[in-house]
Amino acid sequence: ARRHRVDVVAHVAQQVDDRDLLVLEVVRRCALRQRDRERLDRFLDATEHDLLRRQAVERPDQPFLLHGTEAFTYRQLDRLTDEVAWGLIDRGIRPGDHLTIAIPNQPEFHLAWFGALKAGAAAVTINTLLKPDEMAWIIRNADSKLVLATPALGETARAAGIPVLTELPRGTSKPLPTVSPDSVALLVYTSGTTGKPKGACLTHANYVWDTHAVV
Repeated sequence: ARRHRVDVVAHVAQQVDDRDLLVLEVVRRCALRQRDRERLDRFLDATEHDLLRRQAVERPDQPFLLHGTEAFTYRQLDRLTDEVAWGLIDRGIRPGDHLTIAIPNQPEFHLAWFGALKAGAAAVTINTLLKPDEMAWIIRNADSKLVLATPALGETARAAGIPVLTELPRGTSKPLPTVSPDSVALLVYTSGTTGKPKGACLTHANYVWDTHAVV
């Protein structure tokens, strides 16, 4: 009889433990859902450069980009890309314009990228290893209004007959345009293995939700 009582007590204790664990699991899942809602709210109606600006406010001195001995914090990148955006506006770039970036993977690419987005342009990123005639074809086909290129690629880009800047423009403070999440952020071209390359459009919302999925 004593052993039976011990077994009953152990069974009841186990039930209590199981209920406690169930309650804890429900609380944990509710907390996760609330966190996801809060994260989701941050991404709704945001553009790619909105995410940069938020990070510049929330963690201004954290590094965004490391390149060799160079380091850029969120605040520095946000400020520098504002200047590039102002410079692009001074040179006639308007929302919806296409702007080609012929810059390899280096800090200037990111400055050009965010600067273009802040000015409301759609960036046309281009493989800097393409042959001159291939590069010129994409620039013309993309209906680019301006090309930002390295000095080494400047002459190649000019073959397309489009204005080329081999230094990033800088401007003074002015209002930046309001950009819709549905606006095109990137026009990227396929490799063209079976014909001429074709441009594929990605909106700001595409990029923002990709970011949400990762983080």
